[in-house]
Amino acid sequence: LQQMNSISLNAFLNQYLHHQFFIPIYQRKYEWTTSKFDDLISDIQDIDNSDPNSSHFLGLFVFTEESNQNVQRLNIIDGQQRLTTLMILLNVLNDISQDVISRFPQLGNEYPGEEIYPTISNLAYIDQKKSKRIKTKVKKIYYKDESTRFGLGSFKALGGAFGVLQYVRKKLQDQMNHEITLKDIKNGKYKDIVSNYVVSTATDGNHGRSVAYGAQIFGCQCQIFIHSEVSEGRKNAMEEFGANVIRINGNYDDSLKVCIDESGKNNWQIISDTSYQGYTEYPRYIMGGYTVMAKEILDDFEECEFPTHIFLQAGVGGFAAAMCMRFWNTCFINKTKIIIVEPTLAPCLIDSMKAGEIQIFDIKKETIMTGLSCGEPSILAWEILKNGADLFMTINDRNIPELMRLLANGEGDDQPIEAGECSVSGLAAIMAIQENKEISDAINLKHNSRVLIFGTEGATDPDIYDAIINEEIQTSSCD
Repeated sequence: LQQMNSISLNAFLNQYLHHQFFIPIYQRKYEWTTSKFDDLISDIQDIDNSDPNSSHFLGLFVFTEESNQNVQRLNIIDGQQRLTTLMILLNVLNDISQDVISRFPQLGNEYPGEEIYPTISNLAYIDQKKSKRIKTKVKKIYYKDESTRFGLGSFKALGGAFGVLQYVRKKLQDQMNHEITLKDIKNGKYKDIVSNYVVSTATDGNHGRSVAYGAQIFGCQCQIFIHSEVSEGRKNAMEEFGANVIRINGNYDDSLKVCIDESGKNNWQIISDTSYQGYTEYPRYIMGGYTVMAKEILDDFEECEFPTHIFLQAGVGGFAAAMCMRFWNTCFINKTKIIIVEPTLAPCLIDSMKAGEIQIFDIKKETIMTGLSCGEPSILAWEILKNGADLFMTINDRNIPELMRLLANGEGDDQPIEAGECSVSGLAAIMAIQENKEISDAINLKHNSRVLIFGTEGATDPDIYDAIINEEIQTSSCD
């Protein structure tokens, strides 16, 4: 034995990534049974639950290294059964991961390129040791700030506009029978043809604004359906992009039903961020657009410690599912917990998890977090989240206005952050969990945790935002 080193399993496999492991004839029969694998997985889970940052001694690998005809080989002298067992386990876990990912291949294939969506670095850092305004019991909070995205004030700019672009390209290719580039569409090469196309959607505001924006820059017409609780400010913002906005009685789900009916009668193409039976193509594109954020985050964390916890707010679940999808492998490797956050007034995803199948929640009262006020999950999002999330939880409206004010008022080292109503849901969730020791312990949310939250919108309705910041909308009215 010439040298003995201590090394993590991950580092060992990466170091010898291009080697063949040569296992000689066993000294004894390989005897690992299903029950032994169950015991091993249980031990790993126990270690993870007790301290996710701890390490565990797996045992020794004794080997010699040789090269033969361009093949690098490790001859395993001792630890053959141990290495074989770990390889079987890792391959099973990889198969499980890939099985979930393979259900949605379009998300990977339809990623918007830099020529359409230039990536940005907009990750803010709230140091919990120095912060004077936000005090939690965790070590670090990273805040993905979407308030300036494309000048539209919301992450939704990444999805709806990309869905419009994909529709226009597909329609042109069907008409002209040759490949159409996204760059040519963006530059207006086919504007005379595209001007006859009509897209439609139902919205609480932000998604519709993105669809209207996409319709304007790519040159088609746009019909948008909103419900009775959508503010005039959000309605006007969509009309500024040339959309025809129709207000209907009822809630978001009612506006979606009218949109589907009218679009069918008039041969309009629905560009919705929620999927339902028979309609999944464009929600896939929209979720693909959202993954730009995940790419930016992964780039930002190349030189930093990856978060231990990620909080994702959810309406129909498209945004949360897109993030969960893109982070799947990274989260698995880093043992990151993914927590889905919904309003108590619109808990369609947590209700679905409890029932084990999609549930429709009849919204009786609108939450202040308007963009999360959805009663029926997207079927695509549901398939991802039911397998990929670690915890589903709800929060009430009570603390939302005060958290918005805290972020808006920069103090000391804290820079002001324009956070809309939905943007502080992750922060509210952290604070709620910290008051429940059982849940905190279950997901290992502790003093050394590094948390990623998403500021999904800025002041998308300036009048409402200003009223909240100036305390014209009181906390008591938001219970």
